[in-house]
Amino acid sequence: TTGWEEALAAGRELGVEVLGGFEINSETDLGHIDFLVYGADVKNAALQDFLLTIRDARVGRARGMVRKLAELGMPIEWERVLHFAGDTQSIARPHVARALVEAGYVSSTQEAFDRYLNDQGPAYVHRLEVKPQEVIDTIHQAGGVIVLSSPEHSKTTPLTPTLAALGLDGIEVYYFDH
Repeated sequence: TTGWEEALAAGRELGVEVLGGFEINSETDLGHIDFLVYGADVKNAALQDFLLTIRDARVGRARGMVRKLAELGMPIEWERVLHFAGDTQSIARPHVARALVEAGYVSSTQEAFDRYLNDQGPAYVHRLEVKPQEVIDTIHQAGGVIVLSSPEHSKTTPLTPTLAALGLDGIEVYYFDH
């Protein structure tokens, strides 16, 4: 959300309406669920605290993957992972994958995921468990709209009635493979 104010200002200058949004995940006994968030108040303290907790957990998760890779005989430098993350303030598996490619352990980021970083891979570290109700309530408290992201692609379509009962506002219906 750090770039929202700048984007809104640029939109006003250009006469373009800008609607801020981001993706947020929930990892629970229901499985991995991706949500899209639109129009939340980025100055909402509870939302920013929630997002900070998730960002901090992502750093710990990525560090855990780096440790596991070292144990597998593939040490990579944490500084290289940070380099690939750039100014995003959000470190994720693709940054670890790029460091693996750079170090010569794999030939592509896809190979890094296929061999080491996928959900069953030997270097995988689970995400912070955030319940769907907590995500939905936090977004609503910040005045945002929350949408189930790519349900067919993610195989979460069967969860739609459950999520709707929790307050889900919508479903993404256009995605590259459906």
